[in-house]
Amino acid sequence: MTVTEAILNYKNEFNVDPTQDWARSDIRLVEKNGEFKFNISASRKKRFFKDFVTTLLMLNWLEFFIFFLFLYVISCTIFAVIWYILVLNQDHVNKKDCVYNLNTFLGAMIFSMVTQSTVGYGDMYISSDCYVSGIVLTLQTLIGIYLEAITLGLAFKKISTPLSRAKTWIFSKKAVICQRNGEKYLICRILNIQKSQLIASNVKMFFVCSRMTVEGEIIPFYFKRLAINFDSSLSDSGWPITVTHLINENSPLCKYDQNSFIFEGCEIIVIVTGISESSGHSVKSRTSYKSNEVLWNHKFANIFSLSGNDWEINIEHFHKTIAQEKTRHEFNQ
Repeated sequence: MTVTEAILNYKNEFNVDPTQDWARSDIRLVEKNGEFKFNISASRKKRFFKDFVTTLLMLNWLEFFIFFLFLYVISCTIFAVIWYILVLNQDHVNKKDCVYNLNTFLGAMIFSMVTQSTVGYGDMYISSDCYVSGIVLTLQTLIGIYLEAITLGLAFKKISTPLSRAKTWIFSKKAVICQRNGEKYLICRILNIQKSQLIASNVKMFFVCSRMTVEGEIIPFYFKRLAINFDSSLSDSGWPITVTHLINENSPLCKYDQNSFIFEGCEIIVIVTGISESSGHSVKSRTSYKSNEVLWNHKFANIFSLSGNDWEINIEHFHKTIAQEKTRHEFNQ
């Protein structure tokens, strides 16, 4: 029984929706921009509060801003209600006002924001004759300080985290399988477009596909690290990296031809790691190539040209591939 037949039997036996097929070419584990495409089926609310700080750091800047703006508005509104209730119950007969010149809820809201932001009072100010106002003032001031400290601390952490640095690496849009000196290779390109380089960089390549054990168990995502060849010193110098994997009898790709590779929806994941020269932080960038993004019988176009006495890298040809003529050996054998 082939893997494909086993998958079909598995779906029939357990009533798996055929649209949820891991072998589809439009379903991937890793997006082209490096984001993972899977979710852990746990309560979103529980996951949010279980690792609250990390969840906040992983928010994008718009979500981050909206979240803390929401907290600020909520805290100001709660204390505005408290100030307004305090004013409604203050002793006007004995002239023991808790807050002077505060007559409306809108005024209480403005007073609450002024208190929390500590910008200084104007016509509305608290009375020293009302001890309750002193307690409320202390609580709101402390909460405002804590909220600002947490916001600034997390914002600084987001800025210093080198997530954006990973986006300065570009991967070729396609990977190719071609012949070199009579041997078959899987090849992709990587380029650092920033002047700041990575130190001690490393590249890993993984092959992901479905597998069936001898007992008939389906392993939908079988990971196999591929042996690759690249010069790490080139990545440290900013030179484009060509990552190659020799497809021989020891390679998990050796049993595939173009049709079976595409049909089984295989995926190639490429990960680049290193240390940022400018910040000293660890940086990781990744991408993936689905089976329909691996071009067979193709090679990458040349991107190097001599401009005067300097070598020039043509970025426009970085993703370009050229169909390769077959040699006397059959390419898919």
